[in-house]
Amino acid sequence: MKREVKALLESVIKKYFIEGKPDKIRTEGVEEIKRLLKRYDVPYGKIKSEINPLIKEIQDDLGKLFLDKKLRPIDGTIQRELLRVAKNGQFGKNERQKKIYGIIEDVLSGNPEDINTALVKGLRKIKLEERYIEAEKENMKLALNNIKRAQNFISGDVKYLCYVGPETERSFCKEHLDKVYTLEEVQKMVNDFGQPALIYNGGYGPCRHRWINVIDNEVAKKEIATRLTKKL
Repeated sequence: MKREVKALLESVIKKYFIEGKPDKIRTEGVEEIKRLLKRYDVPYGKIKSEINPLIKEIQDDLGKLFLDKKLRPIDGTIQRELLRVAKNGQFGKNERQKKIYGIIEDVLSGNPEDINTALVKGLRKIKLEERYIEAEKENMKLALNNIKRAQNFISGDVKYLCYVGPETERSFCKEHLDKVYTLEEVQKMVNDFGQPALIYNGGYGPCRHRWINVIDNEVAKKEIATRLTKKL
């Protein structure tokens, strides 16, 4: 298996582990992999036998991480970046959002050992419904993971990103699904909830889509040109 193809597969598989949905890898994940392989003209049958060993390899590598029920930032840099995002003026369209992001800001500023526990405690103080508390917990986990990935994109001099995932009806995700953009374009995008799309993707749920690096720059340039032409 070519290095770049393996990197794409790893990206898909890791997403399902991180989201706590490894049982979906062989269904939704495989469909996602097929769409990505099609982009690079790689037949799924050619690498099918390598999927299960790759899943096992990633599971072994990351197993300890997913047994840990506490949610901790990977490092202080990521925590500070999420704090900056929480303070961003794009948030706070209504009073409830202002209160939620006020709690997130307080939690991150306090540098707790377990962000989940501190977040839940803070959100319950403002009497937020339990279903919304769960959504905020998942949102926090998504954001922490995506900030690390975004930093890797930037430090790795990534130029192009593609928005991938399952079919959807959410307007932001439907508009951008399977399309390629420059990293600069994605950094300026805001989802339907007023959040930076590079960090929160399509928003609450949490969103099942994500940005991945398009390794072949020529393929990326061609797809961007096609997208821009269709807009004319």
